[in-house]
Amino acid sequence: MKKKIIIFHQNFYKGGVENSTIFIAEKLKKNNFDITFASNFNKNFNFNKLKKFNIKNFPYTKLKFNFFHILNYIIQLKSKHKDFLIISNQFNMNCFLLIIKKFINFKIMIIERNHPHELKLMNYFKRNFYYFLIENLYKNANYHIGISKKLSKDYSLISKQKFKTIYNFFDFKKIKENSKKYKIKKDNRFNYNFIFIARLVDRKQPLFAVDIVNEILNIKNNKNFLKLTIIGEGYLDKQLKNYIKKKRLRNNVILKKFSDNHYPYYINSDFVISCSKYEGFCNILVEAIILNTLPISYNYPSGPSEILLQGKGGIIFNNLNPKIIARQIIKVIESPKELKKRLATSQKFLWRFNHHKNFEKYLSIINRLLK
Repeated sequence: MKKKIIIFHQNFYKGGVENSTIFIAEKLKKNNFDITFASNFNKNFNFNKLKKFNIKNFPYTKLKFNFFHILNYIIQLKSKHKDFLIISNQFNMNCFLLIIKKFINFKIMIIERNHPHELKLMNYFKRNFYYFLIENLYKNANYHIGISKKLSKDYSLISKQKFKTIYNFFDFKKIKENSKKYKIKKDNRFNYNFIFIARLVDRKQPLFAVDIVNEILNIKNNKNFLKLTIIGEGYLDKQLKNYIKKKRLRNNVILKKFSDNHYPYYINSDFVISCSKYEGFCNILVEAIILNTLPISYNYPSGPSEILLQGKGGIIFNNLNPKIIARQIIKVIESPKELKKRLATSQKFLWRFNHHKNFEKYLSIINRLLK
């Protein structure tokens, strides 16, 4: 009989978190597990990505309104299955399910996918409320995982629980195959082509990426120096379009919607840029390295410094002054020898994100919890 696993998300979008959990689920299914995804699914979500799995769709975007729906679902699981494991992603869903676990016993593995710097951006009362919940509830989880060392360390300090670090993992061969499924014509009018891949939300700072591009073009006094392609969707879409127009960058900054296969964009790009306020890991940095595109990233609290080896395997900026960042980027990208060296260094350590090695860590933990 197949062992039952339910993977919980608060909401399901087109993003790195979702892609990472789908990849884990695919590998678990091949190992004879019965997988269900439980979440509120975005109305534009492509359910073909989950056609191999069971789906439990909760009606509301806000977690608190789904309380009785989730409670009832777990009661049903208890009545149908002698044993099962819940894999919960991110602190809000983790706290929510651990509150329910106070009244109904079940096995739960929690995975933190964003650095707790996220909490610092909340108002005083909300921030301290979550600190209280994490400190008092996380001890009831059966296992704790963080997706970067810095994230695991900082969540361990808040929760006083041990977190095991397992990096997000990637199928290098499949990514390379997907990158060749269709061609993106390179715009040879420009010396360099940059890409930015993220949801168009404040946390990802797409407008700041435009500021950096604008400063680089001003310094070089050459509109053909670079082009930025922004791939994403979100509530900042209209504001971003107006901002590009205001900066007179419509020829230099191009917007594209998300695609189920964005890998071909890396092939004809020289650099990928990430400006997020926080992440847990940042998948696009690894994807870029796999496809020979050098990453440029703000050094947010966890992810970039580990992935890019403190800047030896990419370009890391430590401040949010676009003029300073622009000069730093120009200095590196105009040195072909340095670019080649940094990309070679990052690729030398790609083994850390190999799917065979890191999935085995998950499989070992899950088999122990469901033995």
